[in-house]
Amino acid sequence: MLSRIVREGFQSFEFNESDRETEKRCERLGKAILKSMVESIKEVSEGKKVAENHRLRFKSLEVLELFKMQLKKMGVEAEFSDAFYEDGHYILEFRRIMVSTTDKITHLLKGNLW
Repeated sequence: MLSRIVREGFQSFEFNESDRETEKRCERLGKAILKSMVESIKEVSEGKKVAENHRLRFKSLEVLELFKMQLKKMGVEAEFSDAFYEDGHYILEFRRIMVSTTDKITHLLKGNLW
């Protein structure tokens, strides 16, 4: 099944499908699965990195900084915005870079095999 999903994602990209054609393909295969894959392939083809956006709330700046340090220790690549205070909490928004996914898509776009 995974290879079919990957094939569908790359076909949508390679056929340069319109948004409507991609939507039809997504509905057939499963919008939640395929749409994000097609978007990731397009982003990587444009030289961007695949990432997940996160927004977390912390009671203290100390815990927020400990969280950031822990991600770094774990080798997680992330891009952090400046934290801000809202409704009694410190808010941290960040993008977790999906390095392996970006590398795999780049590898496939260069014509290499799965």
